[in-house]
Amino acid sequence: MELPDVGQHCGVAVCQQLDFLPFVCEQCQGIFCENHQKFSDHGCDTSIDKVVPTCPLCNQIIVVLSGQNVNTLVNRHIEAGCPKEDMRKMVTYRCSFGRCRKKEKVRMSCRECEEQFCMRHRYPRNHECPSLATQNNGNGNIFSSFLNTTQQRINATISRYRKKRPETKARTRERKMRQAVGNSRVPVNDRFYMEVIFPLEETPIPPKMMYFDKRKRIGQVLDLIAREGNVRNLNNRSGDEKLYLLSLETGIPFQNSRKLSSFTPEEFKPGDPVLLERLHVDEVSR
Repeated sequence: MELPDVGQHCGVAVCQQLDFLPFVCEQCQGIFCENHQKFSDHGCDTSIDKVVPTCPLCNQIIVVLSGQNVNTLVNRHIEAGCPKEDMRKMVTYRCSFGRCRKKEKVRMSCRECEEQFCMRHRYPRNHECPSLATQNNGNGNIFSSFLNTTQQRINATISRYRKKRPETKARTRERKMRQAVGNSRVPVNDRFYMEVIFPLEETPIPPKMMYFDKRKRIGQVLDLIAREGNVRNLNNRSGDEKLYLLSLETGIPFQNSRKLSSFTPEEFKPGDPVLLERLHVDEVSR
């Protein structure tokens, strides 16, 4: 069955792929398919190269609030002897979906409607974004079944950890740790366990319990996780989006320079869940 009036063609001349849910570039306002949605993929001339402000001496992420000068804060941090940054200074953002008023420490605004949402409602299909109706040209029923199914998967994943009784959650975690995957050459006493939740939009792989050498840094662990989940990793290139590991409980990204052995039991318990997410670098720096 042909649907000539559904979707739009990609704006890249050599592509012209018909996409039922096309992406609109927030910089040049062009229409593109999934393969060319990023600035670098369609050669966007108006994109701005942004970086996460970090200390050149200790590699800590510097918390920058709205209206503050990055260079001034970095110099002040170095003159103070590189103290540990207080992540509690970060601004909290409240979800604007329905009756949900959950606050996140990471800014997660929808690119289409520009509203702020929590981790559960951050994707357009999860907060019933008005842009979906426009992109579907009135034929949203074609995709409604798929969208509802995906939303149920997301909600089930989050609820899976937050609604269980503590004793049930502990037993489940121990069972998964016995079945964890990793480098078998790592001594048992040096293993650091975490349950990884991969990006649902990029890979169909379900959450997986993994272990790593506790002497490794978060950045090295992130590379191994992306490879295990077949998630595209371009963190070594300049761009507006980077992969980060986030705590499921707080939503705060882990510093890539931090070693696994430096985490205390209060910060991270063995087998705790983490999210592998692709975020804009300006969302992390705010």
